[in-house]
Amino acid sequence: MYWLSGIQAAVNHPNEDQQISLYESLEMFTKTAAWSAFEEKDKGTIVSGKLADLVVLSDDPFTVDSKRIADIKIELVFVAGRPQLQIPTGNKLSGLNYFLAKVLRL
Repeated sequence: MYWLSGIQAAVNHPNEDQQISLYESLEMFTKTAAWSAFEEKDKGTIVSGKLADLVVLSDDPFTVDSKRIADIKIELVFVAGRPQLQIPTGNKLSGLNYFLAKVLRL
């Protein structure tokens, strides 16, 4: 599952009592995910000394309509603080799928 779809689903859960804020959802997919994998010393937040595995998004999730978060594209991927792949504009594949296709040579 594309992680931005998961964020969108958590924010827009059909049961309003189960909805969480965008901030909480982003934290769940970053900081909490690293903690649950026992990797919080190296991942999950952007601070000096951590691996800096991150992506540059095409839009700000905090300004996009919450029902369109999954439509945000990944434009640049960083692994260990180094740019790994720039996603060509207008590519038919979503950013993550393009990245996987390039890395796995699919």
